[in-house]
Amino acid sequence: MELTIFTDRRSLIGGASGYSGVGGGDVLIIANNITFKSTAKISAKGTEYAGGGNVIIQANTVVDEGATFTLANPGGGADGQVVLVTPLYTNQYIDTSGLDLANKTQTFNPGLNSIGGPHSFTVPTGVTSVTVEVWSSGGGGGGGSETSCGGCYSLGGGGGGGAYAQGTFTVTPGAQISALAGTGGIGGNYNGGGNGGPGATGGTSSFGSFISIVGGSGGSGALSPGNGSGGAGAITAISGGVNGSDGSGGTGGAGGNGAGVGGGGGWGRSNGGAGGGGKVIVRW
Repeated sequence: MELTIFTDRRSLIGGASGYSGVGGGDVLIIANNITFKSTAKISAKGTEYAGGGNVIIQANTVVDEGATFTLANPGGGADGQVVLVTPLYTNQYIDTSGLDLANKTQTFNPGLNSIGGPHSFTVPTGVTSVTVEVWSSGGGGGGGSETSCGGCYSLGGGGGGGAYAQGTFTVTPGAQISALAGTGGIGGNYNGGGNGGPGATGGTSSFGSFISIVGGSGGSGALSPGNGSGGAGAITAISGGVNGSDGSGGTGGAGGNGAGVGGGGGWGRSNGGAGGGGKVIVRW
């Protein structure tokens, strides 16, 4: 079955979850080949302080032309994810929204492949060399804590920033090379009577076997009592690369040369913030 999604908006609300909120329901889309047009809007968000639902896509080929996926939540609840599911999914995620033939560039953002396989870059005819820039993602901030004294709040540590590197590589026309833009680390959950949860490490960004950079570390959760510590910034050994900064207190670290920033630490009854996403740009 072929499925093309134009302006179809699907918003589901699941059962209660989290603090005084309603969690988003999952949206499940199944077809052999799926195309998301730029006008498509898919929503699975919850309400304040509740976790988001997931958009689950099961297909052989997914083409994204710039659709909008609403998964973030307004009050600090954990964001949902876009999940590409096997066995139908075969690493054929084609992102045309970042392709600029006039300027001979293609930009890859986390997009649909936040959990599934990488994007696929096809080397154009006659091209034997590409210059690639890679930014990794930031770590998530630690969750806050409210201690047993009541109203005694602690701050989670900020996540570490992502790193940056670039290089020029010899390629073969027609070859398909994976390009993975890492997603920012998810923030840790707050705890109403103990230590907050730690933030997750940011996702790795890479271009085939040529270049790969890990994301920033997540910040530690707030203590009960006491504040959490910041996560370490991402480090790259690639010549000319720029490392990310460590998180400091509840503030996320800066990303190297514009890489994903670390998420801020949560305060009291707040979850930690998500880290900024990575990016890959290919020029020829």
